[in-house]
Amino acid sequence: MVDQSELEDFNAVNILTVHGSKGLEFPAVFLVNLVAQRFPSRNMSDSIPMPEDLIKEMLDKKMSQEEAHIQEERRLFYVGATRAKEKLYLSAASFYGDAKTKKKPSVFLYEILDRDVAEEFNFEKGKVSIDGYEGQENTSIIPKEVKIELMKNFSYSQLDTYELCPRKYEYAYVLRVPQKPNASLSFGTTVHNTLKDFYTLLKTSKEGIEGIVSEPTLEELLKLYNKNWVRAGYDNTKHENMKKEQGEKMLKRYFERIYSNDEAPLNLEESFVMHLGESTFAGKIDRIDLIQEDNGVKQVCIVDYKTGKVKKEADIKKDLQLPLYAIFVEEKLGYKVVSAQYIFLEEGVKIEADISQKRREKAKERMVEIIENIKARDFHAEPDMFKCGMCDYRTVCEFAKT
Repeated sequence: MVDQSELEDFNAVNILTVHGSKGLEFPAVFLVNLVAQRFPSRNMSDSIPMPEDLIKEMLDKKMSQEEAHIQEERRLFYVGATRAKEKLYLSAASFYGDAKTKKKPSVFLYEILDRDVAEEFNFEKGKVSIDGYEGQENTSIIPKEVKIELMKNFSYSQLDTYELCPRKYEYAYVLRVPQKPNASLSFGTTVHNTLKDFYTLLKTSKEGIEGIVSEPTLEELLKLYNKNWVRAGYDNTKHENMKKEQGEKMLKRYFERIYSNDEAPLNLEESFVMHLGESTFAGKIDRIDLIQEDNGVKQVCIVDYKTGKVKKEADIKKDLQLPLYAIFVEEKLGYKVVSAQYIFLEEGVKIEADISQKRREKAKERMVEIIENIKARDFHAEPDMFKCGMCDYRTVCEFAKT
């Protein structure tokens, strides 16, 4: 038997599953059986299907079991395709064995070629050596270069990803290699939706809507938490239950230490778009609180929730998010932003952000610089043991440090 670690240098044809090829590279790679129901394979779902409303993709987009399966198969296809150093052969047939039903080409062929291959899926064009007669090479199916168009719409999450590692940005937003649902994303979605619903109750009570008199309680906060719980991405039931319990303690701490019924939420989950020449920058502000009104101008505080660890002071000082959001709030909503806060829920810490005019200008300059770098296709890697260890693309990135 050849050890897995020796496969890459073993002078022979290696027949591997896609899973088995992770972390390896070869001069030439053949991906075969690229037809529907083989790659992607059929979704062999459980006899007791999981309710679709328990499976959510990022930003509250629901994903069915079938869609989740296709995403995972697409990720595997990308892993296989990126094992090739020099040549990649994509193989499919109209018929396999004694089958009488004609196969359709895999949807992944359409995606990687970025063109309609149905017209090319004609085996009369493919010439091979038969009985000593040499055929001619046919290269008309696969273009020499596939140009992937860059998107023109950007979000804070995209800018933050680029700041972390430009190569990760390329995987996530240019090549669009799917990521598995992860616990951190699901937990963050749960908490953000919970606090939005909770502050909606507070806002409604302050507006004096008939039938709602009292302000929301801790019990109501926890009920909303259970209602908004997203199950996708956890390792197992034990992991999910442990994280859910941690979240309950976190929200109790938030209610007792940070929440005040004097808060006056004006806007919740406020979405916006800023136009920057041919590009746009979009964002969503978790909460905008009214501080006071002066000569008809609302003076406000903008709030952003964080479910991760408290950032270092140096990282908070150079963070782009709230300075950019402050620009939008004043330009588009007509409010005067007098303060901005990051609330780190896990540790119950509230930190003021620098939104001075100087900081806003620097943040906008950096945003424009990042967008220009993306347009110039500057996707260099910035490998780091910690960052790479947490990255979903570490198995396909040649620069990953793990």
